[in-house]
Amino acid sequence: MKDAIRKNLFLIAELERRLLSSSKLVVILAFGNFLGALIGFIYYFEIIGFSSMYHPIFWILVPDCPMAALLLVGFYLQKEDQKFGNYNFFVFIQSIRGAVITYLIVFNFPSVNTEIVMLGHTMLIVQALAIVPFFSKMEINKGTLIVIIITAFNDFTDFFGLFNFVNPTLAQYSIFKPLFTPFVIVICGLDVLLICIGAGLSKFLNEKALPQGDINET
Repeated sequence: MKDAIRKNLFLIAELERRLLSSSKLVVILAFGNFLGALIGFIYYFEIIGFSSMYHPIFWILVPDCPMAALLLVGFYLQKEDQKFGNYNFFVFIQSIRGAVITYLIVFNFPSVNTEIVMLGHTMLIVQALAIVPFFSKMEINKGTLIVIIITAFNDFTDFFGLFNFVNPTLAQYSIFKPLFTPFVIVICGLDVLLICIGAGLSKFLNEKALPQGDINET
């Protein structure tokens, strides 16, 4: 059973490598995510007005989904090589995390515009899942620890802020206060789960890497 799952993930990774070897496809996917990130950043600047709430050096902590879309550009620009396993691990966590936060907001506050928002953030999850077969390229090392620290720091600032430098991104809005504790539990629990999934899959896929010939013969 384990060998079958491992083999299928390697086959999917091989298929994705072949797709990402197409420069035209890479440009389309990278540009699409860059455009999505740009629209997201404009929304945060113009509609939410977060730039007036935070010092510029902390802006990177606030727009989770636009930042995830921008990070996905880096995933695609690696093309078929996919050498940066821990970078992809970080993109995987941030994309799913950002999408789930948006789902929670949309489901609990129906006044938020839904259709395009839901579609765009669902695409983040789909693209994050496309990263999974490449966890065979990920080594659990200091880079993995940095990813975990950044993720934990992002959670902390979202819910609790950072002294007098960063206001809590979610907790400062009165509409979130009744749901503050459930949000903390769900998002922090999700991050722990995603970290375990990424690290576990990396270990699983590297236990017994299939020879290249086995992949091509299938």
